[in-house]
Amino acid sequence: MVVLIALLTFAAVVFGTFAVVLETQSKRMSDRFTTVASRVIEEDDDQVLRGSLRERVFDPMLQRLNAWAVKLTPAQSVKQTALRLDRAGRPFGLTPATWTLVKMAGMLFSVIGALAVLRFGHLHGPLGVLAALAVAACGALGPSYYLDYCTKVRQAAIRRALPDVIDLLVVSVEAGLGLDAALSEVIARRKGPLLDEFARVLAEVRVGKPRRRAWQDMAERTDCLELKVFTAALVQAEELGASIAGVLRGQSEALRMRRSLSVREVAAVLPVKMLFPLVFFIFPGMFVVILGPGMINMMQSFGQIGF
Repeated sequence: MVVLIALLTFAAVVFGTFAVVLETQSKRMSDRFTTVASRVIEEDDDQVLRGSLRERVFDPMLQRLNAWAVKLTPAQSVKQTALRLDRAGRPFGLTPATWTLVKMAGMLFSVIGALAVLRFGHLHGPLGVLAALAVAACGALGPSYYLDYCTKVRQAAIRRALPDVIDLLVVSVEAGLGLDAALSEVIARRKGPLLDEFARVLAEVRVGKPRRRAWQDMAERTDCLELKVFTAALVQAEELGASIAGVLRGQSEALRMRRSLSVREVAAVLPVKMLFPLVFFIFPGMFVVILGPGMINMMQSFGQIGF
């Protein structure tokens, strides 16, 4: 009986000691966690306070506005806007949400500008109304016009670079490289919108997108006829098992011939375009310089004889 009581007492002492030790450790860990958490919060606050005005105010405000614009924009419109921005090369890193904000800002500017012209402008009557309409049109249509301009410039750059890039691809493929390796080599040596599109195609293929789909998306994204023809030829060659080098060489020759024909077409139209400046601006000045002294002499002579 005495032994049993001693064992129970010893067990109680042991369990009590363990409980005290565990409670002490738990309290220490809780205190340490609280200290570390408060330190992290203080460091985050200090980091936020050390940021610039743009990082602390404007960037969060722009993020909230972007989220609000995404909610207002339909899904189909977001896809179309994204495609349009991709064709323009994403100027200034625009996203569909940011583009929506830009268009809203343009509309707001058009309204405010038109009212300002009508209120504070020194133009009255129809002239003032025309000036207000011009300002409103600039604000409402200016962003879209700039995006279309960027798209045309980018497509022109792609058309100019495509024959030379295809020649480099032909050399690389004939040297023994595969199409993807040849594209990587050309991307490493050249820069431009066309090479950016090729880099995007390679990235999409590497993450698991079918090669055919990646090429077709690039053709749709750029909306360039020459690149569409080039993509269709590559896809067809891959399906039929034709020689990639031969297809590339044929595409390069066809593109150079098409470029030569386009240059000849532009040169053939130049005389017609020069006709109106010649008739309305150059010929009158020439007539004044050539015939002016003669007309003066004739008037003086007729004056002396009484006419």
